[in-house]
Amino acid sequence: MPLIKDQAQIEAMRRRLYERGAVSDIQPRHTLSEVIETASPTWPPPLPVLTQTPSDPRTAELTTPELEIEKQALPRPRFFSYRMIIVLVTLGLFLLVLGMSSLYLMFGNTQISNKNINLNIAGPLTIGGGEVMPLTIGITNQNKVPIESVVLIVSYPPGTKSSDESPRDLYEERISLDRINAGEAINVPVKATVFGEENQEYEIKATVEYRLVDSSGTFYKEADPLKFKINSSPLVIQVETLEKVSAGQAVDVKLTIKSNASTPLRDILVSANYPGNFDYTSAEPVPDYRESEWIVKELLPEKSTVILIKGIIVGQQAEEFQMKFSAGTAKQDNQFIIGSVLANASTDFVIEQPFIKVGVGINGLQNTVVTLNTGDSTDVEISVQNTLEETLYNMALEVSVKGNILVRESVVVKDGYYDSVKDVIRFEPSGNAELKEVSPGETKTFTFTLKPSDKKETPAFSITANAYARRVQETRVTEQLVGTANSEVKFTSSVVVGRQVSRSVSGFTETGPVPPVADVETTYTVVLTASAGGNDVTGATLVTSLPQYVNWKNLTRGDGAITFNPISKELTWTIGAIDAGAVKTTSFQIGLLPSQNQIGTTPAVLGTQRFRATDRFTSEVVRAENAPASSELSRDSGLEEENGKVLKAAL
Repeated sequence: MPLIKDQAQIEAMRRRLYERGAVSDIQPRHTLSEVIETASPTWPPPLPVLTQTPSDPRTAELTTPELEIEKQALPRPRFFSYRMIIVLVTLGLFLLVLGMSSLYLMFGNTQISNKNINLNIAGPLTIGGGEVMPLTIGITNQNKVPIESVVLIVSYPPGTKSSDESPRDLYEERISLDRINAGEAINVPVKATVFGEENQEYEIKATVEYRLVDSSGTFYKEADPLKFKINSSPLVIQVETLEKVSAGQAVDVKLTIKSNASTPLRDILVSANYPGNFDYTSAEPVPDYRESEWIVKELLPEKSTVILIKGIIVGQQAEEFQMKFSAGTAKQDNQFIIGSVLANASTDFVIEQPFIKVGVGINGLQNTVVTLNTGDSTDVEISVQNTLEETLYNMALEVSVKGNILVRESVVVKDGYYDSVKDVIRFEPSGNAELKEVSPGETKTFTFTLKPSDKKETPAFSITANAYARRVQETRVTEQLVGTANSEVKFTSSVVVGRQVSRSVSGFTETGPVPPVADVETTYTVVLTASAGGNDVTGATLVTSLPQYVNWKNLTRGDGAITFNPISKELTWTIGAIDAGAVKTTSFQIGLLPSQNQIGTTPAVLGTQRFRATDRFTSEVVRAENAPASSELSRDSGLEEENGKVLKAAL
């Protein structure tokens, strides 16, 4: 059946359909088949049947019914519609404009390009530290239009200062130039005082900031930095000290700060960086800040100043360390921090084996801190050994004794001298000829005795022993050798416990006869005291007990708290802290019920009192003990002797 291609054919066919008398083509009729096809109950359907005629010698083949498909001609697409033409034309125009703009920007002479602004820095490539550095910064505008709001920004290295009469720290300088016309070139002179260590390299940077006419945008142009070197420093630091030292040795470090400048240097800050192996003792002059900063108010050309530092070396054998020093100008906002370094120096130390080994023993104990009981006599023995492989000459020992309980008239020295004015004990070759020469490995022993007082708070004294000798001098090695040792003696607090049985304590009412009578209860009041000696004590407690025939009346008054265990009949007095020299007191009532088998005896009414506390000064546990108390009362109250003996009840 031919396809209907347009509306005209449709209209023609409709007219023919409804036209009167029109005769249409007679189409042959088809007879409908009555063959009923049976659908397969399963899927997929059965395979095609192999058919073969008896007379056909060919192998049977699968036959598949052919499907007749009516092929219709599809309409041909129209590639060049008017919409496609519009898109192609627009894309072509865009590419053309883009290409022309790129060529113009690349090869044209644009007015907004910073490539048309030339910026350069002219100045010396070497200069002395502390000198004024003259600079010329050139700016050329090669654009076709002027640039406005022009600001020149100059960045300086750390430590730079202004060159005016009152120097200030100069980190960045902004110079307003307002306007540079098209084709105009200007030169801007700049001066600054630069500082730095000799042979150190620095750089100065410049940037120009500008705007275009009738534009709010800001543009920048950077110059290649000017690199320069400090060819000389206005300051030189020289360090003089020992290189080889021993642990515990006192050393002197001498700093000499010398000026190389042609003009006076003012407010120079000198800073020392001490290692952990150096224990600072003193300095001359005294530091202006802490122990390591000095301010030199003025240093004239070719003049110098000296700083002497003293300290003690600590550490282990063969250990190496370094001490560093710096000098320069201080920061404007902190006069004790160097803003620009003008000179650096350092010195190295090596800890050798101790030349002279010194040991201190106190009552046979060789500890750094020795704890003794208050009032104990103190025997001190000091040993000095030559550890070198060469002989030492003119050995001397000086022992400093400092403390608050030293009894000067009780100091006993053997083969030495005690200077009671300075509290120093000396052993010298003049008193002991054996000290003139000490062979390698030989040990000398020195003894003395101290008698401490027991009437001072926090009783203690310290012992510092310094041994001196001489050997053949080596390069930069001390000729006078020193060995040192320290020890401290602390005395524990001498605590005292007291008890008294009475019947006349305020606040308590007593009953029963005195002397006590068998089978009759007599009450007493027990007063306990605990006092600290020269040191404060903490955690103090006192424990005691009552005999079986003594009853607890549960009446107490005084410091701390008392607890009583009725089963064990143990009594605990919790005292707490006791200040040095202070006394704590408590009182409680008991009842004595003597038995007839105690007639004629003086029974105990309180067991042994045991005191325990911690000495706050020595951190040692201190103890005290007191004997049991009986029913015998003091005769100071007017009672007769044997007032505590149990009597027989009257009939």
